[in-house]
Amino acid sequence: MNTFFAILIVILLAGAALVVWKWNTWFGNPPETVYVTPQTPDRVILTMGEDATRTRRISWRCDTTVSEGRVEIVRENTSDTLVLPAKGELVSSRSGRSAFYRTELTDLLPGATYHYRVVNTPHASEWYTFSMPQPDSSFSFIYVGDIQDQVEGSTQDLFRSIHRQHPDVSFWALGGDVIERPTDAYWSYWYSTMDSIAGKIPFIAATGNHEYLKGVIKKLDPRWTYSFSNPENGPKDFAGRSYVVNFKDLCYIVIDTDGIQGAPSLYRHRQWLKKVLAASDKKWKIVMMHHPVYSVREGRNNYYVRYTFKPLFEQYGVDLVLQGHDHGYSRITTKTKGHQKTSPVYIVSSSSPKAYNIGFARIHDRLGSDLQLYQYITIHGDTLRYRAYTPTQELYDDLSFIDQGRTSTVIDHAKQLPEHLELPPAYRNGKKVNLEKYQQKVKEREAYKKTLSTTRP
Repeated sequence: MNTFFAILIVILLAGAALVVWKWNTWFGNPPETVYVTPQTPDRVILTMGEDATRTRRISWRCDTTVSEGRVEIVRENTSDTLVLPAKGELVSSRSGRSAFYRTELTDLLPGATYHYRVVNTPHASEWYTFSMPQPDSSFSFIYVGDIQDQVEGSTQDLFRSIHRQHPDVSFWALGGDVIERPTDAYWSYWYSTMDSIAGKIPFIAATGNHEYLKGVIKKLDPRWTYSFSNPENGPKDFAGRSYVVNFKDLCYIVIDTDGIQGAPSLYRHRQWLKKVLAASDKKWKIVMMHHPVYSVREGRNNYYVRYTFKPLFEQYGVDLVLQGHDHGYSRITTKTKGHQKTSPVYIVSSSSPKAYNIGFARIHDRLGSDLQLYQYITIHGDTLRYRAYTPTQELYDDLSFIDQGRTSTVIDHAKQLPEHLELPPAYRNGKKVNLEKYQQKVKEREAYKKTLSTTRP
């Protein structure tokens, strides 16, 4: 009995020491410098309502006094300016306050172009312009995984380059971790990075763990909630965080995997997702969430995501699952017993300058390390085309999805494209990763890929 208590005390002491050692990692938040919100409206962000063919939402912030907010909007080639009131709410963070405003534009016309500005009397923003998609089923969008720039500037150049290359996409999808840490300095940098896009092209955004304040119970930074005015059609307590946006032929589902903390919220999400997928009659179904079904970073596993959601993706014909978190690249294609590629396809990608060490599990059809990537996705009738590009517009991955009803046939156009498997600079000193073992894994991966090219279609 004395031995038992002695062992118990050792375990408790070891546990306490681990908590002390990891306290800042698990529960610590970076200090936030006191900030003052300007009187002129800023951080204007365009999002969508549940019906993306007819609605747009606008959010912005202003100083600490909730005043009369409004949107002035005019359809191109008309002279009538429509004035819409905006609901304002005072939002407090750890080191400052801002009044955030939002409103929804409804009954917008397909193919029409609109000009608008936001106003908090006597101050007004610049005029912004956006266009609604054409009434046919063809459109395109950009996906970026983790942004998470530590104010180094590389993502700013990347996103402006993407916008120049693809100025007419219907929306940008953000896979979470848009900021490095939940402080206003990082929010300010993020907006300066996206300022040429945010008020003109709508965002569909997912939360990431870096938008959450650490603690025994994590809390989402309120600036995320009020910056992105998303539909309130998610499960209980997740309005605007888990949600659905519907296009003519596409059901786009966002899941806040970071906010799921415990069995009750996990169960509610599963039931909600099952209901949404079962009720959808859209030709294409895409899910976006931060935590991957299968991680590409060495040593990570998100079992609650895999075993809760993956069966539903397969049962209800989800075509594409867009994920982030791991700061590496992975593509996993579902396969038939005859090795034919089919949906769902699971993508992990990152646009951040920060890169992590990847694993080499054979479940990954395609891998990438030490890369900044973005995805350009087009939908045209029965075909969805997925392409991943580097900042220099080098094609890194390329797939076609051919709609076959519940599932899609997937054609791999990237078989001849080499994989980039360089170890990220942070790991090259040999302290975190054994370089010799890593290089051996790369060789084994290359040999394995060669065998596939000769034995499988």
